[in-house]
Amino acid sequence: MRATESDLLLVVYDYPDQTQKMLAANLRLDPSLLARTVRHLESRQLVTRSHDQNDQRQIRIRLTPAGEKIALSIKQTLKDWWHDFFVAHPEVDETTFTEQLQLVYSGLTTHGERD
Repeated sequence: MRATESDLLLVVYDYPDQTQKMLAANLRLDPSLLARTVRHLESRQLVTRSHDQNDQRQIRIRLTPAGEKIALSIKQTLKDWWHDFFVAHPEVDETTFTEQLQLVYSGLTTHGERD
């Protein structure tokens, strides 16, 4: 599975029922790349696309049960990886590291909004 595909599955799992336009903005992806990724995941029966009931121009992306299963598996893999990392590196304080990573993320997303 490509990184873009796994990222999309995780975001749709954590923030369900977003529109394709919202996902492209939130993931900072070119809309055409997102559309190709969604079509690929849809062909694998991991997501579905449907028109918004209130605005037929908007397309909502949802996980299928198979997509949810994979998203949960990815989340568990990431959780295990970080756990193993902190066990292997006791010199790294998990709380401090997490706070600093959140600051970096915030800075990057704020920077992207100003561009």
